[in-house]
Amino acid sequence: MIIVAGMHRSGTSLTAQILQSLGADFGPADQMWEADQWNANGYLERLDVIDANSQAITGVSRTENKLVAVASQLAYLRMSNGQEVRGRVDNAELARICEACSGFALKDPRFCLTLPQWVGAGQVDAVVVALRHPSASVASLAKRNRLPKSIGYKFWAWHMSELLATVPDDAVLVRQDELLGANPGPAIERLEAAAALVPAPAGAKRPGDGDPRSLLDLSMVHHQPDETGLPEDVRALWEEWTNKIS
Repeated sequence: MIIVAGMHRSGTSLTAQILQSLGADFGPADQMWEADQWNANGYLERLDVIDANSQAITGVSRTENKLVAVASQLAYLRMSNGQEVRGRVDNAELARICEACSGFALKDPRFCLTLPQWVGAGQVDAVVVALRHPSASVASLAKRNRLPKSIGYKFWAWHMSELLATVPDDAVLVRQDELLGANPGPAIERLEAAAALVPAPAGAKRPGDGDPRSLLDLSMVHHQPDETGLPEDVRALWEEWTNKIS
């Protein structure tokens, strides 16, 4: 099983789509969060995974109906601490999903806060982390969710500090600006190696089309890195992440 993590609006969907083009299977389309104006190519996020993670982080599921979704979003902004999250994890549900998803890939930004529980619940063959400069992620959140940037930076730091503390040493780290830069080859090669770690589920047909570069569309990027006003703790945390790549 492959787990794709990373802060919201950091290129997790693009990373997952490239993995899919390279042969990773994210499961049936009818079990996924639907595409929308913010991600026309789809999120590749399973509804049961979203709900399991949301339940642990917020105490509320996410996809049942609009009222529950609003409650989940509001509770999310409380930024529960690690002890609260661990106390709400449904280990039996995680084990059920992991068993059903053996040989598949799972993607959800909320894995930043729940990764150790998933690693303990099933066989995780690879962890892939999508990285994007915090100012660009926060600007995108401000546009999509109308989240003030002051809160957005705290939200970014919460996710990325929790993930940094638990991410395995052999995780595959991919920066969005690397994928969309002049030389995406090394990043694609790292993702190809991760996809190859997991054999296709029994009887499944690999979805890959073998052309990951066709997904690299610069027009989809509307926010560029901006060091202006970057909080020092966020800057330091971003440097820790980038140092893990170099």
